[in-house]
Amino acid sequence: MALGRVAAVCIFVLITFFGSWSSLRAQDANLLTNSQFEQSVSGRPSGWHFDAAAARGTLALVSTPSRGGNALALRPSASNTTNYAALNTAQAISAAPHLGKTLEISGWLASDGGASAAVTVWVIAATGAIMASGEVSGTGGLAYQRTTFLVPSDSTALYLIIACRGLGTSGGAYFDDVALRPAAVALEPTSLTAQVTVQAKNTIRTIPRTLFGSNLTWPWGGTLIWDFRTNNYHPDLEALAANAKFSLLRFPGGHFADFYRWRDGIGAQSARKATQIEPGGGSSVHSFGTDEALTFAERAGARLLMTVNANTGTASEAADWVRYVNQQSPARRVTYWEVGNEFYIKNDSPANASITPSTYAARLAEFSQAMRAADPSVKILAIGAENFGRYSSSAYPDWNRTVLTAAAQHADYLALHNSYFPVLIGNEGVTDVRAVYKSMLAAPLLIKKNLETVAQQIAAHGGGRNIRLAVTEWGPMFDYSASSPWTDHIKTLGSALFVASTMKAYLETPQLDIATGFKLNDIGFAGWFGSRHADILTRVPSTGEFIATAPQMAFELFSKRFGSTLVQATVVSPTYDSAAVGMTDAVVGVPYLEAVSSLSGDRNTLYLIVINKHFDKPVTGRMSLQGFLPSGAAGTWTLNGASIDANTGTQLPAGAVWAPQMQDSVQPRFYLGGPSEVTVTQGAAAVSGSFDYVFPAHSVTAFEIRGSMAP
Repeated sequence: MALGRVAAVCIFVLITFFGSWSSLRAQDANLLTNSQFEQSVSGRPSGWHFDAAAARGTLALVSTPSRGGNALALRPSASNTTNYAALNTAQAISAAPHLGKTLEISGWLASDGGASAAVTVWVIAATGAIMASGEVSGTGGLAYQRTTFLVPSDSTALYLIIACRGLGTSGGAYFDDVALRPAAVALEPTSLTAQVTVQAKNTIRTIPRTLFGSNLTWPWGGTLIWDFRTNNYHPDLEALAANAKFSLLRFPGGHFADFYRWRDGIGAQSARKATQIEPGGGSSVHSFGTDEALTFAERAGARLLMTVNANTGTASEAADWVRYVNQQSPARRVTYWEVGNEFYIKNDSPANASITPSTYAARLAEFSQAMRAADPSVKILAIGAENFGRYSSSAYPDWNRTVLTAAAQHADYLALHNSYFPVLIGNEGVTDVRAVYKSMLAAPLLIKKNLETVAQQIAAHGGGRNIRLAVTEWGPMFDYSASSPWTDHIKTLGSALFVASTMKAYLETPQLDIATGFKLNDIGFAGWFGSRHADILTRVPSTGEFIATAPQMAFELFSKRFGSTLVQATVVSPTYDSAAVGMTDAVVGVPYLEAVSSLSGDRNTLYLIVINKHFDKPVTGRMSLQGFLPSGAAGTWTLNGASIDANTGTQLPAGAVWAPQMQDSVQPRFYLGGPSEVTVTQGAAAVSGSFDYVFPAHSVTAFEIRGSMAP
């Protein structure tokens, strides 16, 4: 956020140059002037502004590499160290004709000598704030790059600033045939059909039960897991957690772990004190500590995954925590221990715990050695991060390589937080619910690619160790501010489709063994179990205060209605293209229909989960079951609701002023939430080796098909 605000100031300064122009030029198919850089004045491309006084590098027109004629060359200097104010040449057009529309950015880009080339478009408000952005980038030889992004429909959008940028401190960045134009709109058929093929004999892997996890947070009694009103566990949350079939529960939760002293949370409840949760934050009594978390997990049929305080804590303190837990019964033993949280994030928050990857590698070694001395059988999770496109939370691009090279021998897992989407923080002008949800539902394709990239990094830099992957926080995330019109969208049916599609990506990533969603419960917006009452903190306690959200219902189709051996499922489906929104890149060719399949341990039940991401239309699946012989009708469980913003009616807490939330433009249901708005309906379906099935719009359908393997 701080970086985005600084960038906005720099771009506002840039706008003052354009403000001296007598008028903005007329629009055409390509919205840019002199996009091929063939016209020039005094050696510089006409129609493009270049701030030569900035001393961040030089600009030239060159004949190679190019597509013929001139190309633009930007050669950054050693002072070109700030990404948001990098060497650039730019032009501006009015935003008004393009509000609410999707634009395509494209161009031929190349670079050498350590530089990289980027074409960036910012949507700028009259205040100078960045409302949205899109970007293509390239390194190496001349290659065509293309993406799309959504221009907010907000009338306060003033300019589109289009900049060719040279990143780095040496070498050259090259550009030719740059274009900004309205994105092509493909005509969709009136009816949709997809081919779904399951090959039951083609096994992919044994499914780790540790993929079915969630997060617990310690403050405020674990957000009412330990209910201060009754001084006991909340019966709703105990029952809901037990029914969900979680395998792992991560504790003490996210960045709270960076300041957590576990000894504050043990001993008699009456003797426990209140401590500050984090620098700059409030305080909480430690009523939900180690023993309460262990008991809650045991009653839920799960185990804990502990995150040790590697920020303000010590290695000996972490080792003592291992010893303390090992004094419990074998059913409460903790195998998985994570060393720290998101140390790669760097911002100006007083609670920021950023350290360099080399410092973290040394700390990882120290903590791992101490904890293994306490219990040689523990499994250590190291912190990992790899930026991809707009999802760039790490301030250290070489984090994984540095940590793995220096300390791979001290890690059994590399823990990522690469699956929060769509993340609209700082994108105040985004108002199109459908464009945002389409982008979010494309994100699992990006997540899967990022997991594959990190697996390749482990193979290259992990010293031959079989380091596995974990995702210890993930889920739908729009914003966390009470002033955002998106914050409470975590709870919707559209977000449930994201959870289902992400679970599919996790299951299909062989190197991934652990996943814990964020988070199990909340009285605010973040819980997958949410409160039904805005006054929950002051009302008389009762049962029925918490309810599963749509994302939790999607999760439970996987935790309760899926097998133990993943088998091959392929889908040929109609697709859509999504625009770049928030932290989500544009994606071309997102399938409307997805499927994932598995077998039971005795191989007498075939499981199939099918996701229809289309907001309005059913998709007819031409189903082919190969290698499995069904015997009778299949059981079906279908998650659905009236609209993509339908929800089960959880309420934000009283005491804060929450912004009105965005609603679907076609069938708005956001403010009609209730238990009957999103449901899982049980049914039956006639199945055979080949059959048709109509999957309703915006739905997730689970099949349990009894039978036997084909000879």
